[in-house]
Amino acid sequence: MARSEPPSSRPSEPVDVFFLGKDSHGNWVAQDQRHKRCGLFATEDAALRFVRSENGHRPPEVIRVAGPLEFDLSG
Repeated sequence: MARSEPPSSRPSEPVDVFFLGKDSHGNWVAQDQRHKRCGLFATEDAALRFVRSENGHRPPEVIRVAGPLEFDLSG
């Protein structure tokens, strides 16, 4: 009978890192570390829903930016 590995020994999927903050106009910005996925939102909750949906509903790593975070898709 095959034994399954305990969860801690299974290789983990890479975690996407998203930056979350407000731009200079007061909009919420959510952007991944590679500048490939980004959005502007009216509320923080909407930005967090976007992050969760873009991350396949896995717990993402979110870094909150204290200063202005401008929308940037330059890659």
